Amino acid sequence: MLDKADEVLSADEKEAKIIAAMEEVAALMPPGPAKKFVEEMMLKRTENTDSNSPRIPQRNNIDNN
Repeated sequence: MLDKADEVLSADEKEAKIIAAMEEVAALMPPGPAKKFVEEMMLKRTENTDSNSPRIPQRNNIDNN
């Protein structure tokens, strides 16, 4: 979970921190469907940061029109 100190990090820094945490979790998990899921999510996050496509907008950025 992100703490108060993380509020001052940029979006890219937060994303890097999340990916690093996911890598740590995956390294500790035994082989199986849960580990495969975590690895797939890491891959998707990495692909999203590598591409220039926008991420899913945060709640405070969504237009309510």
